[in-house]
Amino acid sequence: MNGPQNWSRESLPNYTDNFLVSPADLDESLIYIQCQEKLFRISFSTMRKYSTYFQRPGAVYVIDDQTPETVGAYLYFNERLVFSPDPEHITPFSSVLPDSWEMKTTLAQKLHLWDICGQFGNYLLRRYVEQHIGDILTNWRHYYRHPVDHDGLKNPEWCVLDNFGMAYQLCVDMRWDLQASAIVQSFVRNIRDDEWDDWEENLVEESLEFFWRAENGLAEIREAQRLAEARQAQQLGEVRSAVDIYVGGVLAGEALRNGG
Repeated sequence: MNGPQNWSRESLPNYTDNFLVSPADLDESLIYIQCQEKLFRISFSTMRKYSTYFQRPGAVYVIDDQTPETVGAYLYFNERLVFSPDPEHITPFSSVLPDSWEMKTTLAQKLHLWDICGQFGNYLLRRYVEQHIGDILTNWRHYYRHPVDHDGLKNPEWCVLDNFGMAYQLCVDMRWDLQASAIVQSFVRNIRDDEWDDWEENLVEESLEFFWRAENGLAEIREAQRLAEARQAQQLGEVRSAVDIYVGGVLAGEALRNGG
């Protein structure tokens, strides 16, 4: 991170080597934060312990090189965050994400951040990420048709397939039926694009594999939902049975008291 030169280590017990913090102006209303160690990024309990530090009145934080987990942890304490790989082009994190984030993160990472925003109650950012995901599913070529190395070949389609494959698997693992279905539908729409014809031979095998995974993944989601509904119905039936027994006992007791 090309932040200020006067980095100072924040004196957090046992974590003095993990944080670099520096005020960007004299009144410390803008603070740069850079995590030094990956293990610290997912330590929610540690961040909760020092929550007062992250809630300095009026402070806006600039964070760099963070995973979705860390972003969620910061959001838990303070929505006034800034995400910027370049401090000279600062973008308010809670309202809009920079183009670099949109282009450099995978669809799976975006879905992960969308979920984390819901967990931490940052619905403003969640709606923005949700809208951005919708834009990707509508026109993925703008985001993921960039050549990437795959088996020694530079092929734009591999990037798309890899992105959608990872995102789809995340949806299966998280039991997100609607999101998984949307990804499959988007894949079907975009695979028919005429621009794909030149790479048709390379796409056939990967596409068939994707659809096979999609079919099995949706079946897995729906089976999990069916089992959950069955358990819920069973629990509801047990509750109703217990209530019936209780009510029956009450009525029988009243009948005895009334000499019935």
